[in-house]
Amino acid sequence: MKKLVLILVVLTVGYGCKEKFVPFVVDKDEIQRYLDSTEVGRDLFRWDSLIIPMNYTFPLGAATWRDTVLSHKRLTGISVASEPTDFGNPIGLKRTAEVGVTDMFTVRTRRIYNTDTNYIDADRIVVRQAKFIKLGSDLEPY
Repeated sequence: MKKLVLILVVLTVGYGCKEKFVPFVVDKDEIQRYLDSTEVGRDLFRWDSLIIPMNYTFPLGAATWRDTVLSHKRLTGISVASEPTDFGNPIGLKRTAEVGVTDMFTVRTRRIYNTDTNYIDADRIVVRQAKFIKLGSDLEPY
């Protein structure tokens, strides 16, 4: 009888002490996922359609211009603050991260004036910055 009780106690303790699954969350990875896979993130930090291949002119100018993207490179820097920031009432102490997205383009500009056509290759840089505030805890989904 004692052995049966002992076995029941061991089984009960073994099943009752299971660890709760808490996903391992890396803030940098979640921010990068937001930039890459959410509709808002993709729209705010898009690189396509920033330089549109269409003809344009300048006021008081007779030349016609057209830009074409030859290459594109993106650098994303994510810096998660080591200490929480106090945002006051009602937000309080929250963790923050600063994000910088730099898009570097090599663009060929075609200039047509009468019968003369010229091409100019140049680098253009577009820099955007954002600040993320973590409102929940690591135990909550993003």
